[in-house]
Amino acid sequence: MWIALACFAWKRRQWGIVARVALGTVLAVSPLLIRNSLVKASLLSSSNRFAETFIEGNAGGSSPYHLIIPREIGSILYETHGRTLPLIRATVVSHPDGVRGWTGLQLLKLRCLLDPYESPDNLSFYFVEHFSPVVRFGLRYWMILPPALPGLF
Repeated sequence: MWIALACFAWKRRQWGIVARVALGTVLAVSPLLIRNSLVKASLLSSSNRFAETFIEGNAGGSSPYHLIIPREIGSILYETHGRTLPLIRATVVSHPDGVRGWTGLQLLKLRCLLDPYESPDNLSFYFVEHFSPVVRFGLRYWMILPPALPGLF
C-alpha cells in the first residue's frame, strides 16, 4: 500500500497525503511499540504465540484441513529457542521436499478457501443463521472471499 501511495503521490506531487498516512500509521502502531519497548520485546511483535502457531500451520506434519499438533513442534522449538527467523527456516525445511513441500501445503490451504464445506469442529454458519437475523441478513461467504484474497497476499 505504501509503495502504491508513494507512486501516486510522486506523479501528482502530493506529498501531504503520504505524510498524513505515515502519521496515521505511526499513531496506530505506537501503543504496540511503546508496550513492546517497556517489556523488552521485539518492537513489532504482537503475540507470544507466533512460534507454536506458525509451526502448527506450516510444519511438514501439519494439515491444510485440520488443526493437528505436528510431530516436529518440539524439535523445532528446541533447536531455534523460538527465535522468529530461525524458526521460520526450520519449519519450512521440516517438509520432506523442503521449500517445494511447504509451497504445496500453502497451495492446498488456498484451495481450501474455495471449499464451501464447513468443518464440523465449529458452529455451522447455516445453523446459526436460523437463530440470528444479523447472520441471516449479513454478509455471505462469497461476498467476503474476493476482498479477503488480496489481504491474504
